[in-house]
Amino acid sequence: MAGTRMRPQPRQRKSSWLRSAWAKVRAGFTWTRAAVVGVLTLVATTATIPGAYPWLHDNARDLFGEEALTTEGEAKPDLLAGAYWATDEVVTASADWRVFDRISSSGAQMGTSGHIVKLHSNRAARIVIEGLTAVVEQRREPLSGTAYLADPQGGDMEALLVDIPLDRGGREVPALVRRDGGQPRPYGVDGKIRYLEQGVAEQLLIKASTENCHCTWRLRIDYSYRGETGQVVVPPRGQPAFETTAWTRHKVEYDMHSAEDRVPRRHDCVRDPHSCRREP
Repeated sequence: MAGTRMRPQPRQRKSSWLRSAWAKVRAGFTWTRAAVVGVLTLVATTATIPGAYPWLHDNARDLFGEEALTTEGEAKPDLLAGAYWATDEVVTASADWRVFDRISSSGAQMGTSGHIVKLHSNRAARIVIEGLTAVVEQRREPLSGTAYLADPQGGDMEALLVDIPLDRGGREVPALVRRDGGQPRPYGVDGKIRYLEQGVAEQLLIKASTENCHCTWRLRIDYSYRGETGQVVVPPRGQPAFETTAWTRHKVEYDMHSAEDRVPRRHDCVRDPHSCRREP
């Protein structure tokens, strides 16, 4: 009698493989369900705990590297009552209203310059402005080619918030702040600081001044947020810096003070130096 012959059982092996695959699928559903339940639980929790959602929102933005504070800066000469500009170019064009555009496009505000810096908070938590400092990149000889002078026609200098005395320091010049028409004092020395709230537009009105240089500079803003500190620079690196140049002896001057029909009068300061001015 022949021995018993065992046959392979492919169906059993196949069913075992199916059970294993189904178990993995169920495990995946379990983890997905757990994640969904976790997210829903977190959302429900943040909805019931005051301040939880803003905290979660801010931390998510931090995680993805979004800047807490963004800024914009631009020269704003009309913040000042008068308009004084200088360029190294010797302008020989006839005196007309287009001269100002030519000088201002290649030059800098003279003596005192006006600027505006806009601040935007990207966080729900309060951002505190801890410090304001002008960082001087270059100190060169004042621009001495052509000057354009338009004396004040009225205006309120006290509306300016921040003073930058560029001659008081080396590379870094602490900003001074005017309050209630008083004398400028270093920012924060009186314990008063500015802070930013999300959705509320803030801006700094700035007056920079020099009697010695053609200075290019940027404003550094130190801030704190949720226990962390940070810095932004205005204008940002890669963009032209702010410029302020001192009064000096120029070769040519266009003066609105002696203008006729709102056309500035041109003076040759080399031939007749006494016809030109060296101060406001």
